[in-house]
Amino acid sequence: MSYVTAAEVRQVCGAPTALISDADIEALIANVESSTEGLMNTKFTPTQKIEITNGNNLDYIFTLYNPLLSVRELKTNSTAITPEYLKLHKGSGQIVLGTGSEAGVFVYGNNTVAIKYLYGLQEYSSTTTTLSTATTTGSAVEMAVASSTGIVAEDWVEIIGMDGYCEVAQVSSVDTGVITVDKLVYDHEADSVITLLQIPKKLKYFIMFEAGIAVALNAIGSTYTFNTNYGLGELSVTKGVPYPHFNTQYEKLIKSRDELRPILIPRPCIR
Repeated sequence: MSYVTAAEVRQVCGAPTALISDADIEALIANVESSTEGLMNTKFTPTQKIEITNGNNLDYIFTLYNPLLSVRELKTNSTAITPEYLKLHKGSGQIVLGTGSEAGVFVYGNNTVAIKYLYGLQEYSSTTTTLSTATTTGSAVEMAVASSTGIVAEDWVEIIGMDGYCEVAQVSSVDTGVITVDKLVYDHEADSVITLLQIPKKLKYFIMFEAGIAVALNAIGSTYTFNTNYGLGELSVTKGVPYPHFNTQYEKLIKSRDELRPILIPRPCIR
């Protein structure tokens, strides 16, 4: 999934379609997104991972990646743990076995713990709604909501209520007043708040500027065959340097990109 479009990159760098195609810009965007995610050791959209790790004989454990958005399944020494008994710490990726858990500790040993979880760096959008009626756990769950405006299939939403249950799910379809999500591991009470998630805006702008820089460099480099002077007998024409606009844009994009560099903090990996 791409977080930035070719049209958005064109807006920040001014490159017309005659100079570079959408396909070429999209390839540059993909490279920037992949390298930025690698630098920050996370994903910018909720991503499911199955992790097989060693038990530590403690009542808590950490996932390899974070922020931790939801634990969908967990086993320790082949004992399945009901997700509602887990306490999750989003930023660090810590999972704690709470009261009622089918096990008291993550059994010590090699590869004794299996975790299926969602992780990703997301922020709240301004699009929110509420559950009209309570929902129960399951797959392909239909949720009656006060409004489905602004939410479309393949979006990710967070559901949280005063009952303390919070999780992230992907929208599979939307009808008027009804949202169907891929899976719920918790029951949710009526009036729980549903919020549309999105890539952090500052990260999106960083990707746009970085891709814009690549486009500007491409524009400058592609002018190496341009003729700047023509002569025919006594008549001569000087066109000048063909890329001054992109040289200026390059410098502006570098400045804007560098102002956002402080947000590129690698996510911790705790073991």
